[in-house]
Amino acid sequence: MVTTKSGKGARQGVTTSLGFTYQANQAVILQKVQNIYGQGANGVYARAATVSWGPKMEGQMVDHWSNDPSYYLYGKQYAFLPQPDNIKDFFRIGNSFSTNLGVNINSEVSNITFSYTNNNDGGIVNGNDLKGHNLNLRVRANLSRKFTLDSKLNVIKRNYSNVFITGETFENPMRYLYMLPRNIRSEDIQHYEFINPAGQLRQHYWKVNDNGSGNPYWSVYNAVQPSKRQRAIAMLSLRYEILPGLSIQGRSGFDGTYTNTEWRRNNDTYTNAYYGAFSKTSSNSYEWNNDFLINYNTNFGEFALDLNAGGNHRLYESENVSGSGSIFNIENMFALANTKDPRPGEGYSKKVVQSFYGFGELSWKNALFLNITGRNDWSSTLPAASRSYFYPSVGLTAVISDLLPLPAAFTHLKLRTSYAEVGNDAGAYNLHRSASVSLGTIGLSSSMPNPNLKPERTRSIEAGLDLRMFNDRGRLSGTWYQTNTYDQLFSTPVPVTSGVSSVYQKGADVQNKGVELTLGAVGIDKRDFSWDIMINWSKNISKILEIAEGFAVLSFGTDFIREYKLVKGQAFGDVYAKGWERDANGNVIINQANGLPQITSGMTVKVANYNPDWLGGLSNTITYKNFSLNALIDSRWGGSFISFTEAITAGNGILDYTAIGREDESLLFGRDIFKNEKGVTPEGGENMKATDADSFWNNVGGRNNPAGEAFVRDATNIRLREVIIGYNLPKDIVAKTFFSAARVSLVGRNLFFFMNKAEHSDPEIVNSTSNTDEGREAFALPTTRTFGVSLNFDF
Repeated sequence: MVTTKSGKGARQGVTTSLGFTYQANQAVILQKVQNIYGQGANGVYARAATVSWGPKMEGQMVDHWSNDPSYYLYGKQYAFLPQPDNIKDFFRIGNSFSTNLGVNINSEVSNITFSYTNNNDGGIVNGNDLKGHNLNLRVRANLSRKFTLDSKLNVIKRNYSNVFITGETFENPMRYLYMLPRNIRSEDIQHYEFINPAGQLRQHYWKVNDNGSGNPYWSVYNAVQPSKRQRAIAMLSLRYEILPGLSIQGRSGFDGTYTNTEWRRNNDTYTNAYYGAFSKTSSNSYEWNNDFLINYNTNFGEFALDLNAGGNHRLYESENVSGSGSIFNIENMFALANTKDPRPGEGYSKKVVQSFYGFGELSWKNALFLNITGRNDWSSTLPAASRSYFYPSVGLTAVISDLLPLPAAFTHLKLRTSYAEVGNDAGAYNLHRSASVSLGTIGLSSSMPNPNLKPERTRSIEAGLDLRMFNDRGRLSGTWYQTNTYDQLFSTPVPVTSGVSSVYQKGADVQNKGVELTLGAVGIDKRDFSWDIMINWSKNISKILEIAEGFAVLSFGTDFIREYKLVKGQAFGDVYAKGWERDANGNVIINQANGLPQITSGMTVKVANYNPDWLGGLSNTITYKNFSLNALIDSRWGGSFISFTEAITAGNGILDYTAIGREDESLLFGRDIFKNEKGVTPEGGENMKATDADSFWNNVGGRNNPAGEAFVRDATNIRLREVIIGYNLPKDIVAKTFFSAARVSLVGRNLFFFMNKAEHSDPEIVNSTSNTDEGREAFALPTTRTFGVSLNFDF
């Protein structure tokens, strides 16, 4: 949602504000690596190795890996030494600079607000830059005594030099960075490219054309995805007062986005574009809303009535045209016509929703409020039989302190309760099986749609209170809620003989219950000094009461390390993976032939759920004369996730705990690692069979077949989220300038952890906000610590 300031309430005439903000972003490297052993396998150095299972790094001379004949170490030896900063050196200090200009023109009959913001941002990785422009204009005017106009225009332009692809993918440079052998020098890999004797641009790397690794600097500079995006948001509203208390309003709003993205891969990009690749996509989409609203409000005695009725027509349409090709005819000439087999692509989607709705409020003594709403939608994405769906809500609020006498300690008491239903349609084109055309051949989608879809519904009940005490020095707010979501759309598996792999079905009853509490107090309130403190706490419990008809378990997403399952009777968000084979007492069974724990054959072990036990926060606001201090501490308690990054880097011998037990077969499960577990023989006796680190972590970790249970991390953390120190220039000083006000602020965000049980990663850093990504961390950019300064002037 993008909002613009109205400027309403400003003094008449022209007022101007000018603001400058600078922020520096520092990568916080949480991954803990070992700096004892370098490139190689079985304790032996190998210059082309991509893993760190080699010998100790003690300065001995070894063959350098360079494949650049002109590099000064080509064909020579160098000292085999640990490089503790080769990951840290990859990152720079990110910079963000923004300038904002605001102008407000206010008169008795109109208000015009204009603002412009310029952003010039550089990420913590070279080449990851953004240049942006944001233009806002809002005009409000009384065209006559009964006729008013309100209009907005927001234009946003963003140019991204390189949009990083995240997650466990060969497109992500973080994958290659975190897998760096521990002896690789930054200066050597920063020389990421060279021209070979044939005049061709080639990658500087120790294992040429490896399937799964590469130089991270090459990936940043020679495998890029530039993108340009423009967005326009406009609204025009006209309101006419027919009679006193009776008015009609018409409004039209437009939101359009236009994007151009390229995907460039130079020749010699390993794994996915050895001979080069290029694609280009142009897409545009828009949503157009047109509505009307009739409003009537009146007072009779101690009662007040506010009634509204209206309708809405919402149209969403998108289309894109793309082309892609690989294998360049002329090396690194980025044009579709320069690829061996360019493939065009097109996409289109359209959706229409029509609505009628009404809402009203009846109040008594401005203390008791009854709110009722009702809305009916007709969606083009649903079948005719269920295209129309109605959803109501009702709420009751009572300001008890205005209705009944309360003890003197209570300044204000409000109770509230509500019941609400929300309807939601399906995505476009789920009623019929879709077809695609490729090279003159028509293919049908592998998912069978459901022609009998129903709208998704969410029913919720809520109750709460707001209490202020001791002349507003104490505050308490509490909310209890329960929501149930029905008829969600799921893709369920079907037998292969049916000709499709899955079918869309409606079903489910997913329930969430929770409590939210906020407690605040004014600790000190003097003329020059004040201190306000606020604590918030929330807890949510989810449960899957029903899934699609005929199913007790549904797979909602899977990859190499985990499967996201919906299980009837269990919590939403459960993650399953391969895990330890255990005996009846829960002890881990150790193979006595090699000392390795036995692992389940499938992803059958419930190992994690990202949802926290509770969330909390503590904020403090302190003011002293013209100074102010705001500090926020966040707490997340409970929940867990799987770190795919750890699984792969442990398998490569990168992480600190992989250094344990390398010298001989002395690594004992339950004693040296996984000390919270007990290893036993298949017969139930105490395990005394040890193994070596190389065998253990290659068996448990890696990319293609890891035991996910070994890499589950506790998401509990407490952090200093934000600190803001502000200073308002004294009025007597400002009066001597052409400013009407001036303020300077120092800002720090995500400053440090008081506690982080995950240790090697930030539990908040996930690939995306989708449900299936919340329980997994995979080669994410590191979390950042931000320091900034802001200057604001009013004229």
